Amino acid sequence: MKNIFTTLIVAAIVVAISACGGSKGDTPEAIAEQFAKALNDKKWDDAKKLGTEATGQMIDMISSMAGLGGDEEKVKEFKDFKAEVKEDKAVVKYLADGKEEKLDLVKKDNKWLVDMKKEGGDVGDTGDVEKMTEDLNNMAEDLENTVTEEVKEVVTE
Repeated sequence: MKNIFTTLIVAAIVVAISACGGSKGDTPEAIAEQFAKALNDKKWDDAKKLGTEATGQMIDMISSMAGLGGDEEKVKEFKDFKAEVKEDKAVVKYLADGKEEKLDLVKKDNKWLVDMKKEGGDVGDTGDVEKMTEDLNNMAEDLENTVTEEVKEVVTE
């Protein structure tokens, strides 16, 4: 009888801890890692599931532009995901092939979601805007070169 009582107490404690703690996959770090890997692998739908509605719109824009440019190199290694959490917001910093990156997350309906905004973000976040501008300029240049080559082919035929 004593063994059954002890087993029930241990089981109740395990259930209580599991219910309160959530799973390791629900942490801001885990969501950020899943999101970064999904974007890296161009799994747009998987990435959208991990983000807010605004993030989904940004992913739609990114995925439509991804077809315009050339082949981009994939990140080989993601590591050191660390979150700074303040109430229902978090900033996750991590290394992507040794380069520091960051993602903003918000907690909605008790679930962490990546929150990419169309605006430039914080005043100090000009690097993301500059990178996006550079990428768009490169895509435009690639598109111009492709069109120029196709026009040359048509003219010489």
